[in-house]
Amino acid sequence: MIVSDHSVVLGLLGLSAAVALSLYAWIGRRSDYSGAIIALFCVIVIYTLGILDRRYPVFGINVSDGVGGLVLLGTSFLALGAVVPALLIRQKVSRSREFLTSSKRLAASCMYGFGVAIAIVNYATGDIPLLADDVNASRFGSNFGVLGPLWPVSIAIMQASIVVFTIKLLRREQKFFDWGWAVLATVLLALSGGRSLLGLAVLASIMAVVQTRRPRFSRLLLTALVGAAAFGVYGMWRTKTSDPELGAGRYLRQRGLDNWFGSVDLSMQTGPRVMNRLVESGVAGNGRFILGDLGSFLKLGYQLSDRYATLLLGGDVEVVGGLPPTIFGGFYLDWGTTGVIIGSFAVGSTLWLSVYWYAVKPGYGSLLWLSYFLAYLVTSSYSYISFKPTWITVLAVAIVLNIPGRASTTLNLTGVMSTRQAVH
Repeated sequence: MIVSDHSVVLGLLGLSAAVALSLYAWIGRRSDYSGAIIALFCVIVIYTLGILDRRYPVFGINVSDGVGGLVLLGTSFLALGAVVPALLIRQKVSRSREFLTSSKRLAASCMYGFGVAIAIVNYATGDIPLLADDVNASRFGSNFGVLGPLWPVSIAIMQASIVVFTIKLLRREQKFFDWGWAVLATVLLALSGGRSLLGLAVLASIMAVVQTRRPRFSRLLLTALVGAAAFGVYGMWRTKTSDPELGAGRYLRQRGLDNWFGSVDLSMQTGPRVMNRLVESGVAGNGRFILGDLGSFLKLGYQLSDRYATLLLGGDVEVVGGLPPTIFGGFYLDWGTTGVIIGSFAVGSTLWLSVYWYAVKPGYGSLLWLSYFLAYLVTSSYSYISFKPTWITVLAVAIVLNIPGRASTTLNLTGVMSTRQAVH
C-alpha cells in the first residue's frame, strides 16, 4: 500500500534520517558500518530535499503523494537489505592487513596507464568538453574520439586510481608515482566537463576516510556543505558557458536561479520529478533501463539508461542529455512496485556484502570497492542505478588489488572491532 499523505512521507523520511544519525553516533564510529550508515543517511536526506514542493519545479510539477510513497517504500527495503543479512550472518573480522606487493603495484600501474592512455587518445581525436565554447553541447555531442566506446573503462580506472591514492595517503604508503597518477587522473576527469565523474571519485575518497578514520558528524556536515557549494559553483559556471537558451541554462535564468544554489537545487529536484513523470506514463521498461548502460557498451541495441528515460519522456538528448529517475524510479520503470521492493533490497544486500568483504579481507581492493559503492549509492539518490560498465570495471580493479599477498599480524585497516564486538 502506497502512503498517500505527503506530510507523512516527509515525516517518516526525516525520522529515518534521525535514526541513521543516531546509529552513527552510537555504533557507527566504532564499527565497520560507519560508511554504510552515513551513505544511507545521505540517501534519505537527498531524497527528502528532492521531493519537497518547489515554487518553480522542474517540468512544472511537484512530486505526487504516490511517488513519495514509493520513495519511502524503496528506502525501507534498502535499509532492510543491509540489516537483515547482518543479523542473520555472523561477521568474521580479519586481524591481518594486506599490503601492495610489487606485482600488485605493477598491475595497478598497467591498469592506470591503460585508462589514462584511452582518455588522452580520445581527447586528441575528439572533443574536450571543458575547453569547448559550449560545454554542455560538447558533453551531449557524439565526437568522443576514436576510442569513445572505451570511455566507461577509462573513467572507472582513473576514478579508482584517485581513491587508491587516498587510501595510500591514509596509510602513509604513497610513492612519487602515485601522486603523478592521481593528478593526471584528476585533470583528465575534469576535462570531461561532467561534475559527477570527478565528483564520484572525490566522494569515494571521502567515504574511505569515513570508513577508516570515523570523523565526527560535525566535520562531515561541514565537508558536505563545502562540497555542495563547489558542486553548485561548477554547475553554475558550466551553465553560463553553454547556450543560455537551452536546457538548464534557460530554466535557471528565467526563474532568477542562475546561481550556485540554483544549480544544486536543480540537481536534487530533477530526479524525483523524472521518476514522477515515468510513473504516470505507465511505460514498462522490462529491464531495458537497468541493462541500458551495459547493453549500450556491448553494442546489444540498447540506449544508455538515462537517455532511454529522456526518450520515453519526449526529450532531446542533445539538449538535456540523460534524465535520471533516481534509484527507485529506475526499478519502478522496469518492474513496477515489485521492482522497487526487490531492487532496493538487492542494493541494500550488496551494501552489506561490500562491508562484509572489507571486514573479512581488509585490503586496498575491498576498501576501494566499499568506498566506491557507497559513493555510487549516494549519487544514485539523485541520479540512478544500472549495470554500469564503470562500477563493473572498478570491481574488477578491486578484485585484482585484493588478491592475497603477504600480510602482517595487525588489526584491519581501521584498527577497530566490528559492530558485534563493539556492542558485545
